[in-house]
Amino acid sequence: MGARPNTPKIAPKIGSTRSAAALMGCAVGTLATESRVVIQASDSGGCEMPTHLLIPGGRRCVPEQLRPNFTFVEWLNIVSQLERTVCRGGGCFGPDPLLGPGQSLAASLNDSYASTRGVSFSFTSEAWHPDRTGQQFHREFIIDVIGERCILTQESVVEVAMPPGTKPGRSFEAKVLDGQVISVVCPKKGAPGAVAPGQRLPVALKSPVLVPQVLTMNVPEDTAPGQVIQVAMPGGGMVAVTLPTDAVPGQSAQFTVECVQLMPMSEQELAVTVPPDAKPGQTIRVAVPSGNPAPCSRTLTLTLTLTLTLILTLTPTLTLTLTLTLTLTLTLTLTLSRHQVSSGSEWVPARLADEDSC
Repeated sequence: MGARPNTPKIAPKIGSTRSAAALMGCAVGTLATESRVVIQASDSGGCEMPTHLLIPGGRRCVPEQLRPNFTFVEWLNIVSQLERTVCRGGGCFGPDPLLGPGQSLAASLNDSYASTRGVSFSFTSEAWHPDRTGQQFHREFIIDVIGERCILTQESVVEVAMPPGTKPGRSFEAKVLDGQVISVVCPKKGAPGAVAPGQRLPVALKSPVLVPQVLTMNVPEDTAPGQVIQVAMPGGGMVAVTLPTDAVPGQSAQFTVECVQLMPMSEQELAVTVPPDAKPGQTIRVAVPSGNPAPCSRTLTLTLTLTLTLILTLTPTLTLTLTLTLTLTLTLTLTLSRHQVSSGSEWVPARLADEDSC
């Protein structure tokens, strides 16, 4: 991929597919600090479509911002999908032919990961010379960490060997954990974590917790035993599984695979208004509360009026009437807790029971 020419930007970015990660329902959510990873896929100077990606840190490791969100295998799968989508080579004339496929990939990954990983995928394309027939485009595949994670993470400490002659403050590559190669900075002398020459350097890494899980799936009709198919995982993403020899199309089959461990979901009973055009058995979308209960105050004023009338007969011709009115005013201030349904709320599917009326 050739260097980008020093040309002023003329056209704004065209097309952008984003999906905000609205993550609700976790008993305990982990709010990630806002960060961004940008993978570039630009055309060469000869208007040739890209043949490789420019990935921060390379494809051999999960970017540091995304390590709590994705396993190394998941990251490699995301990169492989992006490479198959945009690394095509060949000439590029007219509108960007990779914009639609790139946006479709971003939308697919949002559907798969956004609800559990607190991330948002998007794909943008910018024309360098919109007035030319032979076109060059600068493309960015953007991964934003913007919300809560609903998966459990762990911090592991691994020891890596520093190459001989590594100077303090310089970085070096080390192979860790599940095969990924990360960049490690050699601490300066006297700094926290500094080690003597020849010793191994401890490095802390965050990663999702993986647990074996038995999943049940319906065998597709057009498959056969021994065939490899893609299956959606509970925590997002896909995994390749081999159908067992006794698999029967149309029936269920079980298999064991390592999955990310989801946080327990909190249960809450909500009262919803059934839409007038809904039918029993139909699935509708319901807004659930976002965040912690928001306190609200209510002032109640109670007024009590007591009227007492006393009639005294002094003589047959003289009657004395006394009327006494007593008014008591009591003011109470109550602090209530309520959940606010705002623009940050999650819309979840709810299925209407047969007895629900419209």
